Amino acid sequence: RDVTGVQTCALPISLFEMGEKSASDEERRRYFDTMRVLRLDRGKVGLAFADDFTRGFAPVAAKRNAKLEFDLDSLSIQPTEELEEKIAITNMAAKAEGLYKTPIWEVERLLESAAKDYGVPVSPLALGPSRICEAFGKATAVLDADFHVKLVIYKLFDRVVINELGRVYAAALEVMERHGISPKQRRAVQLPQHPVEEPESLGVPAFNGLSAGAVPPYAPQGPAGYGPGYAQAQEL
Repeated sequence: RDVTGVQTCALPISLFEMGEKSASDEERRRYFDTMRVLRLDRGKVGLAFADDFTRGFAPVAAKRNAKLEFDLDSLSIQPTEELEEKIAITNMAAKAEGLYKTPIWEVERLLESAAKDYGVPVSPLALGPSRICEAFGKATAVLDADFHVKLVIYKLFDRVVINELGRVYAAALEVMERHGISPKQRRAVQLPQHPVEEPESLGVPAFNGLSAGAVPPYAPQGPAGYGPGYAQAQEL
């Protein structure tokens, strides 16, 4: 909810500001075309994004950052527009990884704990930048817009969402901590409480006049003695 909320807030203002800073009339017109497209189809994009993003919470066997990897050998046969979209998505995810490295690690650690320790059916990568950017890339497929307008929308997503993802991660951490999802707490609960065993049960003999497992205050002499290292060991 926080991600979609950040996505839809302040869009007209941001687009207007970006249009005012345009270097040419053509570029300015492109920004205003984007405003028109989003005014008509922003609801569809939001629903498509929320749907794909929510599905990403399901636990899947996937390598970290594998979703946005693509074969370099296949780039030459991909349409230019599709390639540019993939590059834009990958760059946004990389930017977010650099900006929020610590909170991302904390969120993934708690989600992993939720899955392993609490049995919550969730993917540790559900809130990763790669997952967020990929979901948005798929959501833009519902737009009936010119390719250059889509590039403006990616730029807008970078400015409005990626630059504010810190709020999303802070909210996610707060929610999980409030519900008691913490590896430390789980380890404390699962710590086994073994009864203290008496030395005799461990095979340590009792000496005459001493409790089981106690050590005599001197080293016995004679053939049955403990040897020359006993005094040093007793001192230690």
